[in-house]
Amino acid sequence: MSSSSYSCICKRTFTAQNYYIQHQHSCFMTKKRLSSAITSFKEFVSRRKKPCTSKDKNVVVSSPANPSPASEANTLPVFQRPEAPPPTVPLEVRDLLPESVGSVVNAEAHPALPVRTVFRTPPNIFGLICQYVSGKPASHDPEEYVTSADLSLISGTHQVNESSQEPPASSNDNSIYHPYPNCASFQLGDWYWNQGVQKSQAAYTKLMGIVGDSSFNAADVSSTSWKKINSKLGINEYNEGEGEEWEDEDAGWKKTPVSIKVPSSRTAEIPGFWVYDATHLYHCSLVAVLWEKLANPRDDKLFHYKPYKLRWAPPHLDAEVSIYGDLYTSPAFHEAHTKLQDSPAEPGCNLPRAVAGLMFWSDATQLTSFGNAKLWPTYMYFGNESKYRRCKPSLNLSNHVAYFEMVCLRICL
Repeated sequence: MSSSSYSCICKRTFTAQNYYIQHQHSCFMTKKRLSSAITSFKEFVSRRKKPCTSKDKNVVVSSPANPSPASEANTLPVFQRPEAPPPTVPLEVRDLLPESVGSVVNAEAHPALPVRTVFRTPPNIFGLICQYVSGKPASHDPEEYVTSADLSLISGTHQVNESSQEPPASSNDNSIYHPYPNCASFQLGDWYWNQGVQKSQAAYTKLMGIVGDSSFNAADVSSTSWKKINSKLGINEYNEGEGEEWEDEDAGWKKTPVSIKVPSSRTAEIPGFWVYDATHLYHCSLVAVLWEKLANPRDDKLFHYKPYKLRWAPPHLDAEVSIYGDLYTSPAFHEAHTKLQDSPAEPGCNLPRAVAGLMFWSDATQLTSFGNAKLWPTYMYFGNESKYRRCKPSLNLSNHVAYFEMVCLRICL
């Protein structure tokens, strides 16, 4: 083969190397020759692996006078030879595994989790099932006291108004009307403060009902010191002087200073941060708001103390479906309730325990039609109440708990 041509074993000659390589990939004689070479190599390898017997070749082995155990083991077949000892690892690279100190878990100190029983109510007309994590139904079922007025705004339904309910009368003790001296004064004061600034026809009708009642006595209100009573209603614990007008509306408000830590530059003379007295936070005690909520008989009857899972068993499905509508039917509320029941109780207290779901909402409120005066109130709702009742403004279920103030902070670094 010349330097400028390439010849194949099939007697074909090519001037270009790429044509020659492509031809070898499809040449029948080249493939046949390669296949024959591979077959010969496989036969050669198989002959070398074939065990040697006395018929093939006479092998004379001279053994020493006193053979060692190692030499005798080498003459045995591989599967009969003893297992070789493991190699010795140098001490400086040896890795010592930690030894077990034994079981330190006491079975009595960690008993098995209790098996929880489930109570299920029969399906209602909609196929809904209430599933409680308890072996018996709840002793307090708020659904028994729900009326159509609690779920809708249909005209003609009876609406319970908390402000219209009179306090229980007492002939001997008038301290329940404090700071009012008697029931008649209390009713007039309630009408004045809770019927709005601009009195309507409905407010006038209510006033006529108070004055025209058979138990109303004009002598009880003629000697009432209204200015003194109004001053007592506006007193707060933090009052040290003359405060803002909105601060004196309700009792129980607290005033707490708010400080902000403002960082300074690293190149400042004293790096770090300095404390900035921003403003004051006016707020109420959440525990006091909860206590007031549950002390109201109407709210206590409609308060869900024990959560449940709402399940739906439709006739066209094989399995039940979970229904989520209120906070007390959610998995998060169930998890919090279960965690509370599994936690250790307070020493010496055997009262039942329940979770109160708190929901907060806040937004800025413009105080005047002209100008930029505004407040940022915070309201709190209870998730243990039905969402249909929370969405009705006439029920007054929002609790005013705090006022936020906007802070304008200007720092020159």
